[in-house]
Amino acid sequence: MFNKKKIIISIILCLIPLFFGLTIYSKLPEVVPSRFNLSGEVIGYTSKKMFIFGIPLLFAFMNAFLAFSIKEDPKNIENNKTFLYKNSIWLLPIISNFVFFSTYLMISGYNINVGKIIHFPIGLLFIVLGNYLPKCKQSYTIGIRTPWTLNDEENWNKTHRFGGKMFVISGILMMASILIPNIFLISFIPLILPVIYSYLLYKKIVK
Repeated sequence: MFNKKKIIISIILCLIPLFFGLTIYSKLPEVVPSRFNLSGEVIGYTSKKMFIFGIPLLFAFMNAFLAFSIKEDPKNIENNKTFLYKNSIWLLPIISNFVFFSTYLMISGYNINVGKIIHFPIGLLFIVLGNYLPKCKQSYTIGIRTPWTLNDEENWNKTHRFGGKMFVISGILMMASILIPNIFLISFIPLILPVIYSYLLYKKIVK
């Protein structure tokens, strides 16, 4: 179960980019890269104020909301001891810091392709999630939440066993897209299949 200390620490971790950003604020250009295409080329910019203040604060807010939602979910009682439940609160702090410092190194002159290297941690994340999805019990906040999985425990269990495999495949494709950019979009297809699978299970039971 999340306690206040753990939640506060996770929020502070989300804000590390903000604290660091204040120390190098005057050295940053007025605009910084914010969006990248599949080849890692910059296709969008944001102001340095948004980069330093807005993005870390947004991650901190989302993390607080996620922690509160998971903590208050009555169906999460059985998930309290699972790896995914206990460590979900650290997901956004990791992403917040990775995105910020990768972008910072790039604009500081280092030869870093943020648009590509971010595929690796995201892919790794999906592989980890895929390994733990089958262990998740019914929940309103964690897992593949469809009307059919939430209303039927058997549907939930079968969908999450299938979904775990699909998440691992998706993660592998995402990591491979660092070398083969064209397969990045394909890597999202396996993430859609568990929802379709859940519906087909529901239709099978109805018949």
